[in-house]
Amino acid sequence: MIAAVRRRGPLAGALCLCLSVWAASSGGGEEQRHLSSSPYTVSVTLTTADMRQAMSARPSLRSSPRARPRYPLVEVNDQSRFQRFKGIGGAMTDSSAWLLEDELLPQERDRWMTNLFSRRAVGLNFLRVPIGASDFTVHGSPYSYDDLPPGQVDPRLKRFSIVHDLAYVIPALRQALSVNPATLLLASPWSPPPWMKGNRQFNNIQHKGTIRASDEPSMAAYIVKFLQAYASQGIHVKAITAQNEPSVQSNYPGATLPASQESDLIARYLHPALRRAALSAVSIYGYDGSWGGYAWDVAGGPAGGDLAGISWHCYVGSPDLMRRFHGYQPRFDQVVGECATPPRPSTSAMLIASFRSWANRVAMWNLALDPDGGPVQHPNIACAGCKGIITVDPSTHTAKPTLDYYQLAQFGHYVRPGATRIDSSTFVTQDVNPPKTYGLNDVAFQNPDGQTVLIVNNDAKVTKPFTVGDRGQYFSYRLAPGATVTFTWRAS
Repeated sequence: MIAAVRRRGPLAGALCLCLSVWAASSGGGEEQRHLSSSPYTVSVTLTTADMRQAMSARPSLRSSPRARPRYPLVEVNDQSRFQRFKGIGGAMTDSSAWLLEDELLPQERDRWMTNLFSRRAVGLNFLRVPIGASDFTVHGSPYSYDDLPPGQVDPRLKRFSIVHDLAYVIPALRQALSVNPATLLLASPWSPPPWMKGNRQFNNIQHKGTIRASDEPSMAAYIVKFLQAYASQGIHVKAITAQNEPSVQSNYPGATLPASQESDLIARYLHPALRRAALSAVSIYGYDGSWGGYAWDVAGGPAGGDLAGISWHCYVGSPDLMRRFHGYQPRFDQVVGECATPPRPSTSAMLIASFRSWANRVAMWNLALDPDGGPVQHPNIACAGCKGIITVDPSTHTAKPTLDYYQLAQFGHYVRPGATRIDSSTFVTQDVNPPKTYGLNDVAFQNPDGQTVLIVNNDAKVTKPFTVGDRGQYFSYRLAPGATVTFTWRAS
């Protein structure tokens, strides 16, 4: 069971997320559901919207055979089982790595890397890694691993080098992996080297940053060289996408890659290049953009058999699309590889909606940003107002958690990799851009050791009372506006 420490504010005791040893047994089978013959104790951990309660242990509850008849009932049913939970995370952008590695005092850096990645704390185990520059770069300037003067080309990639990343990106990734070696890295290019593109620039203004068909073999080789170079530094990237947001125009690094071209690039060049380099174990995820129909076209093309899954972003559309995609391709993993808050919905709301819609993994955007939401390439038209999971202040060389940090912890501290999502009632739609309905939303999991975890978020403007039922036993709770609560129990 959990032994969290009650906190009076967002900073007090940020490390005091303590977890006893979890059993390593496997999950149970599809047995006939039965009513519990005895009450059980429910542990309660709360984060409020103002962070006055932040991963705070609240008084335990005791179940009873009687429900509150006028309260909405969240009925949990572990006999109705869905996808495996594989993890939560964020992005190790150039900006995040620099802030963590260069702008924190060594003791502070060690503390926060442990806070973020230890299973005793937030428990992040999923990292998105840009291949080259994203829009979040330290000096606000884009770069690739094969930059050349205008007019020059390097189809054999003789000038390829990751020397840029050796200063702080590689060290930051090494430390994250040392804290949690099970962390999955998903790498994505925002832009290939400009000499591979139609506009010969990093940007994708007016969709002119197309990847030239004649350079598709070089693009595949570029990704393979990145994987090999990182592996030589002890960083083993286990998953990739061919292109970040391939249908979005941008003033920052980007490229237009139509679904038919992406599927062809993967099938003809990228997958064979991985196989030739003995990297067949690296999983390829398709699309890597906001919820939309592009994913069907990629999966339905020649690359369909080469894909391990689809990577989505949260900015446009509804997570319900993942449920529909699961019906189309039930063997595919589905990950939400990027979601920044604000201005998008709260982290809790997005996590719940995504996992209820068949996501296996969910990552927020920058692990760390400074108090101004940077460093970032200007003009910042893509992520104005965005915050990191933690905020690093370069003037004091210290960090503090954001609400994202605590809402991620409400999941990652309790739901173990390998847990199974189980059925639970909900009272809202899963739309998050913006929500079509406001109120209680929840998601339930059964950990491999049989423990039940239920996370409930209230995005209404009023306090919501509700009752939770499991195997004929009930307990009730009242949840303040914007708050997230995690319940854990074992029903006999």
